[in-house]
Amino acid sequence: MAQTIVKTLENGNRRAVVYYEVGNDCYLVKLFINGKHYKKHDATFDDLDEATGRAYFMIVPPKRTPRKKNPLPALLSMAGHGASLHEMFKPAKRAPVRKRNPVPPSKAVQLRDASELYKNFTGHEVDDRETITIDKPVLPDVMLVVGDIDGVMYTTIRDGVKEKYIHRFKAASRPLFCVSHDGKQIYMLGGAYDFTERGIVDKT
Repeated sequence: MAQTIVKTLENGNRRAVVYYEVGNDCYLVKLFINGKHYKKHDATFDDLDEATGRAYFMIVPPKRTPRKKNPLPALLSMAGHGASLHEMFKPAKRAPVRKRNPVPPSKAVQLRDASELYKNFTGHEVDDRETITIDKPVLPDVMLVVGDIDGVMYTTIRDGVKEKYIHRFKAASRPLFCVSHDGKQIYMLGGAYDFTERGIVDKT
């Protein structure tokens, strides 16, 4: 795939390069530290301004903070039971179809999958100190749909470095921004995206 360098941003030993991929008509951002290419940080954008913004965050030196026992993101081990999404959105009536009840993955399988995703994203293994147990959130029967979520900003630790990320959803991938009936809890529901070792990736 033909690539052309559009912009290069440098700060100390960190260098972010924005490439234009001719065949895909998109912009690819790569991070280099001391000349080494960190491929897991590669990010693709349709817009040059978004790609430039991502490149800037790549080279901003992180603020050094004392090491904590539980670096973000921490694994969440859900406990308890709550309402499912189908209780909020009832499908249209149709002829009954006999189907086997789906069997959800066991807690052990979920922890295994979450640990693997955590390792791929952060670059280090998870241990018991990085596991937090909380009560499983209960979805209310009624929610207020405020609108669409255009993007997400978050701070995390990858390869031992604290970094900030901005993900702007494509129009067809945006999840719903919902609020509980009492206004005390917000929810991000639906949307077409996956969370991978690259972070949030739109499906459309």
